[in-house]
Amino acid sequence: MIVAQGENLNLWLQPVDGGAPKQISTFDSPVLYRRQYSRDGKRVAIVRGEGIGNAIMITGFR
Repeated sequence: MIVAQGENLNLWLQPVDGGAPKQISTFDSPVLYRRQYSRDGKRVAIVRGEGIGNAIMITGFR
């Protein structure tokens, strides 16, 4: 599961038997776009990045 701690997002493992959750990442950025587990469930891939956006205004274009 993905859990927000302040402004940062990290991955946590929640056992299905009701055990205590365990933090499995310690990222220091607030952007975690996607996570995907391997077919056997033993690995996880994540996509992180920076949310940067720019805007421009074009006027008088023909």
